[in-house]
Amino acid sequence: MKLIIHQPSVKDGQIVATYQANDIDYSHVFSFSEPVLAFDEVSDRLIRWLAIAHAPYLFSIEYFTEIETSFSLSPEEIAFFEKLVYNGMAEFRYVNNIPIATRTAFSSDLPAPVSALQVNRELNGRLLLNGGGKDGLTSGLLLQTAGLDFTLFQIGSGVAQSKAADVLKNPMVLFKREMEPLRLEGKFRGHRPTSAAIAISALLTAYMTGKRDVIASNENSANEPNLEVDGIEINHQYSKSFEFEKDLGDLLLLFGLPLRYFSLLRPFHELQIVKLFAHQPVDASNSFISCNHGFRKGYWCKTCAKCAFISLAFTAVAPETIENIFETDNSIAIPELERHVIDLVSPELQKPLECVGTLYECQLAAKTILDRSPDLLSDTMRDVFVDKTRLIKEGSLEEFMRSFNSDHNIPTAEYAAVLKLTGEILETNVTA
Repeated sequence: MKLIIHQPSVKDGQIVATYQANDIDYSHVFSFSEPVLAFDEVSDRLIRWLAIAHAPYLFSIEYFTEIETSFSLSPEEIAFFEKLVYNGMAEFRYVNNIPIATRTAFSSDLPAPVSALQVNRELNGRLLLNGGGKDGLTSGLLLQTAGLDFTLFQIGSGVAQSKAADVLKNPMVLFKREMEPLRLEGKFRGHRPTSAAIAISALLTAYMTGKRDVIASNENSANEPNLEVDGIEINHQYSKSFEFEKDLGDLLLLFGLPLRYFSLLRPFHELQIVKLFAHQPVDASNSFISCNHGFRKGYWCKTCAKCAFISLAFTAVAPETIENIFETDNSIAIPELERHVIDLVSPELQKPLECVGTLYECQLAAKTILDRSPDLLSDTMRDVFVDKTRLIKEGSLEEFMRSFNSDHNIPTAEYAAVLKLTGEILETNVTA
């Protein structure tokens, strides 16, 4: 089935992206919470990307194998978005029993070669993505300690986001979305590459507010796939991966745009970020929600794989924070989390389709708890931890904490003070 994406319209600061399939019209509406600069050819290009990045939300109606745009797309743009839909919607195909190798082909009525866009404004400053979780809060606290100003960016206004914003107290710009309601009546459900839609929304907002940098807080752990089906990797966090981040950065460079999109936490794994979070001058352990079920209303469900991973990681690295997070000093013993923890540490079981750490760091966390606080574990959990961590050597956690992955896009000159801070906390050389 084909989905047609029309040229988005702009009126009174409001952006309307319109779509058509089977002679039925659909639309998403976007707006800014603050006055913005003038729209021009750069914003027009970013708005087109915005419309495409939000097209996957309509895949609940039908899994579209053709997408045609009524505006020009270069071969490089087509390749970028075809790759995004193929990799970013792999989990969606998997859970909806759609053949995993199904591809979506893009085409344009007006194919055009790449030409550099004329940027007629000076861009300075930073937008920091605020999703209400520990990672964005860690980035914000690191930036503050390093003396770097930033404006918060968020879509929506859940309780978790508000709690994080209250800690940081930085200016904020909201990007508002009114999504097509008919999508909720569709036959399919599942994960979309939401982080890609957020990234492009933030890049547009950065340009329209005169900012240069869009800062995400995606970790090195996001690069690991959750499972493989018929030789195809399924990564719940594909649009948080370094591969996607690099592809988006390359697309910006291709059009000569001085905007930069990068993750401040890319060199680090989840366990390292827990340590960075716990060693900030502000105790924010009761000011974030990383549970996908409760972040909008501000609670931890204490039954999902994400809650299980947070419990596992913080119990291992920052046990002093557990009571503030889960309102108990032994969250690892919550029975509803036990099966998820076992999934996280067991290589023969499927990694949960959630934003969780790598298998190795989950096993490393389990080994740390087993060595330091075995009394926290049930007999079943203790037996599993012993079995799954038997190959982990003494001192592995300390070595892991000192690691630094050089595959990142952080502008090291401008963010040297942040990297220095992370190095001091993790006791590693992060300038490589």
